[in-house]
Amino acid sequence: MIDLKLIPGLKGIYYADKNGNIYNKNRKPKKIHSDKDGYLITSIDNKAQKVHRLIAMAFLTNPENLPVVNHKNGNKKDNRVENLEWVSVKDNVQKAHLETGTRVAGVNTGEKATPVLAIQKETGEKFVFKSIASAARELNLTTSCVSRCISGERNETGGYIFKKTFLSPVYNVIPVPIERVHANSYNPNHVAPPEMELLYDSIKEDGYTQPIVCYRLENGEYEIVDGFHRYTVMLKHKDIYERENGLLPVSVIDKPISERMASTIRHNRARGSHDIDLMSNIVAELVEMGKSNAWISKHLGMDPDEVLRLKQITGLASLFKENEFSKAWTPESE
Repeated sequence: MIDLKLIPGLKGIYYADKNGNIYNKNRKPKKIHSDKDGYLITSIDNKAQKVHRLIAMAFLTNPENLPVVNHKNGNKKDNRVENLEWVSVKDNVQKAHLETGTRVAGVNTGEKATPVLAIQKETGEKFVFKSIASAARELNLTTSCVSRCISGERNETGGYIFKKTFLSPVYNVIPVPIERVHANSYNPNHVAPPEMELLYDSIKEDGYTQPIVCYRLENGEYEIVDGFHRYTVMLKHKDIYERENGLLPVSVIDKPISERMASTIRHNRARGSHDIDLMSNIVAELVEMGKSNAWISKHLGMDPDEVLRLKQITGLASLFKENEFSKAWTPESE
């Protein structure tokens, strides 16, 4: 005979078993479906309820009144009692990231999500979620209530204050097959062989401690903004490739080509030695894109004289159309 327990705290009479099934008052199994986030749900008191939470309510004590039910193995459909535990919001977010690879924000997948900051009113503790939907899901709230807080229609919901926030790409590192990652054509940074050997030893002993910064192309491939030499280590060393299963840690930024060039130079100017010809070519491309000397100076971290010198190296007169020159001389006619 199946061991059923009454689920407390509900208006109607419902039962649960240890294998993750829910029953009505007549002890007949209820239909279970998957929601859009992959959780199993069933209708309770004419409202959709997550099955794992119902199982925890029936079988797991919660003396600390913790708000979230976590799947220990990361499988949202495994609602056996032994796979569930009551946890804090903070622990749940950390467990999701460390145990199952769940990302904090949707930036790297191309998902157009609004990162959300949730502030617990009583403690002031802060949590960041990838979107309104994920915040509502993890805090067991409705998306409409969270949305109204974000828009200013409500001050709080569920004991939390919600705000839009900025989320740096480094919080959202994803594993990408190295075959889908490619070098750019404008990296001016060089590393000498001894330093490359040291980089290999570092990655061999400590693993990858910094992601490869990339731009995600429309075809799903990734173009490197920063981290070419970390990428090269895996590309050239079979032992690193096999240990990492051919996956690079990638952090994605979303910028147009001119901004990506500037990002590459900003990342690299303080490291290694730069190829002057490549630097001057980048400046030339930026000028052709319509970027002013002031823009180049600001975004590449150069003073005006350095920009001028790099433009002079190209020998292209068109690059100087923005500059004003003295009229105290005229070119000698032939």
